[in-house]
Amino acid sequence: MIPIHSPAPWSIRFDRIEDATGKQVAQITPRLTGEQNHKLIAAAPELLEALALIYVNAGESPEWIRARIAPAIEKANGGAL
Repeated sequence: MIPIHSPAPWSIRFDRIEDATGKQVAQITPRLTGEQNHKLIAAAPELLEALALIYVNAGESPEWIRARIAPAIEKANGGAL
């Protein structure tokens, strides 16, 4: 399957969100959007991947599911669950 979004991971660089290649995927205005929104935007690819894995492997144990989603949630929350 060909990805429909820029490659992960995305990262925050000053007022930009960049993909794995350093290409800008979003311009952010901290004053208007807030730091938490930056983190959520940057975590979008990991959140999507975690949801896709859970969907495909719906029969797996809760521990397996938690292990897949925890890193994406932590990134979106700036390091905390």
